[in-house]
Amino acid sequence: MGSTRRNCRTRPCPSAPRWHEAHFEQRLPLAPLFATLHAVSLKDLITHCLSSPQHPLLHLVGLSILGGATAGARELIEDVTALSFAHFEYFGRPFAVAASLHEEHQPLLDDLIEPAYARRYGETYAKLVQKAFLREVVQPDLACVACNELRAPNMWLTNRLKRLHQYSQWEDVRSMANTIHQHYYSVAKSGKLNANGEEVANKDHMEMLYKDLLMGV
Repeated sequence: MGSTRRNCRTRPCPSAPRWHEAHFEQRLPLAPLFATLHAVSLKDLITHCLSSPQHPLLHLVGLSILGGATAGARELIEDVTALSFAHFEYFGRPFAVAASLHEEHQPLLDDLIEPAYARRYGETYAKLVQKAFLREVVQPDLACVACNELRAPNMWLTNRLKRLHQYSQWEDVRSMANTIHQHYYSVAKSGKLNANGEEVANKDHMEMLYKDLLMGV
């Protein structure tokens, strides 16, 4: 017994955090994992998520990334005013980074909002995906058009908004699409971002959006 105590006292013992870190690394090799993640671009990660046939949760993950990220997730437009965005936020109109959807993501998004999606994955996931598309893809894109003078409207996207507004299988999805449609129709028609009278970034682009929202699907 005494010998055991002496060995514990004389041998250096790793601290608790270091012991847990070493134990975790044995279970999950972190370096290869991080190297793999860093080797995959955000654009490719979204492509994988949106196109995966494995589970609709991956589709929701891809939509969530589109809603929460810009660089990589969307195609950036060179914008010298982005360096002074704080000026816009505090002293002028709201600012949005000039970015648009990657073209290769558009057909993948199309597949997610088609009626056939519900037959394949069930109505619960289909409704969630349609709402996520409106919230994470449509809303940020239209906000960018309204708040950044370099962003022209994406006619593909406004067409999908109108399609869900008119033809979605679910009333609450149609209602959500209608709310977004009516808001940006009003902004495009008035040329004002809000009740304070702040003007849209590019009136020509908003005129294009106004005409597109007026047209049928």
